[in-house]
Amino acid sequence: MAPGLSAAPPVVLLLLSLLGLAAAGKLLVVPVDGSHWLSMQEVVDMLRQKGHEVVVVAPEVSMHIKPSKNFVMKMYSGPITQEEMENDFKAFLHASLEEGYFLERFLKLYEHMKRLSNLAVSSCEHLLQNKELITYLEESKFDALFTDPVSPCGVILAEHLSLPSVYFLRGIPCGLDFEATQCPNPPSYVPRSFSQLTDHMTFFLC
Repeated sequence: MAPGLSAAPPVVLLLLSLLGLAAAGKLLVVPVDGSHWLSMQEVVDMLRQKGHEVVVVAPEVSMHIKPSKNFVMKMYSGPITQEEMENDFKAFLHASLEEGYFLERFLKLYEHMKRLSNLAVSSCEHLLQNKELITYLEESKFDALFTDPVSPCGVILAEHLSLPSVYFLRGIPCGLDFEATQCPNPPSYVPRSFSQLTDHMTFFLC
C-alpha cells in the first residue's frame, strides 16, 4: 500500500477505488456551421481524446463540418446546394463588413440573417423528418446532447430524445453568451457589429 494511504478515511478509499470504474460517455453533437463549428470542433476533439464516443449530425451540404477521425458523422440531405450555401455566406460576410449608413447596413444584414435563419429552420425540418436517421438516434442510447443554441434544432432533438443538453455559447444575440458565462466583454477590444469599432484600443474607450 502506498505511504499514507492506510491513514485515509474509508470514504476516501472508496472514492479512489471507484475511479477505475469511471467510463466515458456517448455524446450526440448537433452543431451550427460556419465559425460556430470551428470553435466548437476544438471541444469535440478534446472530448474524443478523453475517451468519449462522439456522433456528429450535420447536413450533407456545409461549409466547415466535414468527416473526421475524431467522431462518427451522420449526414442528412438539406434544402440547398453547396454553391447556394457558399453564395449566401459570402453575401452575409460582405454585408457584415461593408461601410455606409447605419440604417442601410442594418436592413441589409437583417435580410441576410433572415435568409440564413430560414435555411436553418428548413435544414432542421429535413433532419427531423429523416425517419431512418431519427430511428438510429433513438436506438443509440446517448448520454447527452451537445449543441449550439444559436439554432434551436439541437434543443428540439434533445427534447425528442429525452437527453440532457449542454450548450456551446458563442455569438448569441444580445450578448447573452457573455451574460451567461460572466466573461469580460469590453467594447474597447472586442469589435461589435454596427459600432464601427476595431480591435485597436483607444484612450477614449479605455
